[in-house]
Amino acid sequence: MEVVINLKVKLNQVVSSNEFYSNKLHWSRRKRIKDDYHVLVKAETNKIKKVEPITFPVMLRIDYFFKSRMFDVSNTSIMTKMIEDSLVKSEILQDDTPKWVPEIRSTCQRSDTDFNWVSIRAYNYDIIKSGGVIDY
Repeated sequence: MEVVINLKVKLNQVVSSNEFYSNKLHWSRRKRIKDDYHVLVKAETNKIKKVEPITFPVMLRIDYFFKSRMFDVSNTSIMTKMIEDSLVKSEILQDDTPKWVPEIRSTCQRSDTDFNWVSIRAYNYDIIKSGGVIDY
């Protein structure tokens, strides 16, 4: 199945959902982290020569690669949300409602590099729903 978007983003910082919502992170630091994700995703989308806004529902596949301590998958939910919001802000996705992003799949793996990074792929959800096979 054709990948509609395929981005690889080097993450300057990783933050667990537990940490993000704890009282340990001041709201201004949370905002800086969120803004950093928007900048990183936008920079990667700008590298693609012609990125048209997606006009159909997608399934997002987000694979995290950690250089040291890996998070459990559910603890990446805040990073996933910031990435999804960044795709909307970059005008790649129409919206992040279930109409446009009915499914997100995530994994966590050990990185074979000396930095943390994430692979972001989008697939046409209508093809998946009709039995299309995803090429991971």
